Amino acid sequence: CDYNEFIDNTCNNNDANGIYIVGCDHSLVSGNSAFNNSIAGISLFSEVNMTLSNNIAYNNKENGILLNNIDNSLVEGNNAHDNNWDGIRLQNSCRYNIINDNIARYNNLSGFYLFSNTDNNLFYENTASYNNEHGIYLESADDNFITSNTANSNEMNGIHLLNSAGNSIMSNTANNNNNGTYLDTSNNNIVFSNVFIGNGVCFNETGSTGNVFEDNICTSAGLPAAPLDPFILGLIIGLVIGFGALAAVLLIFLLRGRKK
Repeated sequence: CDYNEFIDNTCNNNDANGIYIVGCDHSLVSGNSAFNNSIAGISLFSEVNMTLSNNIAYNNKENGILLNNIDNSLVEGNNAHDNNWDGIRLQNSCRYNIINDNIARYNNLSGFYLFSNTDNNLFYENTASYNNEHGIYLESADDNFITSNTANSNEMNGIHLLNSAGNSIMSNTANNNNNGTYLDTSNNNIVFSNVFIGNGVCFNETGSTGNVFEDNICTSAGLPAAPLDPFILGLIIGLVIGFGALAAVLLIFLLRGRKK
């Protein structure tokens, strides 16, 4: 079932998933609407080199969009709102994916949930706001690069890490949450050059060691977000795609040295 296209379908009021695709590598899922389904709006399982773009998933009883064991894929320009679980969930060894320019709002759990060995992903320029739990939630997810995202006005935390290590949280905006960023049992992460305004607590950690918090803005409401220079963002994307998150971490330390 490889090299297929699932385009411009409307899938609603089903007793299971709206769209359910298993083992179809190198396929395109684009321009679909999936709503009022009894499980997820769109579910992809055990695939590589997928493109999931410009879909909308809402009012589903579980997740808006679920990716399970998906590698080397692009998730771009999707909108997942008002779902009973998470807006967009990646779980069970989703690795080396690019998650870009998606919107997840008004979901009953988190906007984005990266779970269970969802490692080495590039997650940038997404919006996660007005969710009942966290905007962006990583659990048992390591070595991800989280940059230039907006996670505002979530009931719990803007960006939450649980049992997750080696992640880079850079140049994000997380305003008007309980915590801007909260690290729980999460070690050796970098939280650098973010904007955290109007939160109950700017950033917090529990049971964690080796985390670096540097150059974050925590006060003075009304300051603009911390924009990432387009050249630097492009360089980061290239580094992560070509060499993994560790290369981008080295770039962060170079930027730190340049500021001093």
